[in-house]
Amino acid sequence: MPGSSRPSPRTRGASPCRGFALVLTLLLVTLLSILVIELSFTTKAEVRISENYSHDLQNHYALTAGLQFAKVILKDDFERNEGEPADHLHEVWSSAPIVRPVGAASVTAVMVDEDRLLNVNALVGPDGKQDAVLVRTFERLIDDLGFDGPEMTSRIIDFIDADEDDQDLKEAKNAPLRVADELRQVYGLPKELLEGYREKEEWIPGLLEFVSVWSPLRQVNVNTAGKRVLEALSDNMTPEAAEAILKYRETTDPEKEHDYQVFHQGALTGQLADAFMNYGGRMSSDQASALAAEITPRFTTLGLVFSVKLLATHGTEVQKARAVLYRSGSSGFDLLYWKIEGDTFTPEDLDEATGGSQSTQTRIKKKK
Repeated sequence: MPGSSRPSPRTRGASPCRGFALVLTLLLVTLLSILVIELSFTTKAEVRISENYSHDLQNHYALTAGLQFAKVILKDDFERNEGEPADHLHEVWSSAPIVRPVGAASVTAVMVDEDRLLNVNALVGPDGKQDAVLVRTFERLIDDLGFDGPEMTSRIIDFIDADEDDQDLKEAKNAPLRVADELRQVYGLPKELLEGYREKEEWIPGLLEFVSVWSPLRQVNVNTAGKRVLEALSDNMTPEAAEAILKYRETTDPEKEHDYQVFHQGALTGQLADAFMNYGGRMSSDQASALAAEITPRFTTLGLVFSVKLLATHGTEVQKARAVLYRSGSSGFDLLYWKIEGDTFTPEDLDEATGGSQSTQTRIKKKK
């Protein structure tokens, strides 16, 4: 009909096909884009995982190298002091963190002697008998921390002694502790006693800062022990007497211009008496001599067991480890404990007391 407009058959038939092709093309482009993005993401992730693994591996070797550095330093220290052996806080192993590059990574090592602490396992001997002197030492220390010394010490002994007559203790171990942190399992020991607490403006440290399970000695190193440990050694050890020992250690030796005074085993009784009389101990000659004679058997001047905290860094990746070494003279070391931990931590963690929280996963190397 003239004037009418109708779509041609060709136009009507082509329109749906062109629309479907456009939708299909857009769908394919979208799918390809997703695949490309996914492939790019996966590739970057794999590269990142590979880098992390490489950094972790380098950190692992850096920790192992750091342990060897620590052994070298402790061995050199022993050989240097062989004529007049004594371990004190002004030696290389104790004076500052030791930092060494290891390839692209770096390792920081901090060493502390375990002999400055009280050995909790020594409360009960291999024959099952209690060490009365050490028991009284623990009682005094716990009293000083603000808790019932006899009661808490009795609970610790019941937990580790071999008999099964455990006073209301739940799941007593009846064996020596492998790590100090096992004290947390002793029924009735408050968390505040173990970890510390704040009393008004003063922070009272926890028992875990003063005990160890590693040293084979029943003595403490007079050159490194802290004030609270020193005070706990005798009923006659006043705070002033303990402070006198610390002052003696921090005073320059008049015979050696740039060296500090160090207690030596052969002269220990006389040095202690000198400290009590002349370094603020407020004692007469007789009092100082009597106390020195009493507590000399409680002291050693050497470190046998050393705790080593290690921090390895590579870029933003960090890894930490802890080792405990038994220094058997010039013949070498026995590795008592070795644990690499994957938890993130900061260099400030190296300032923590070595006797603090420890992992229960250990590897003990028996001495042959």
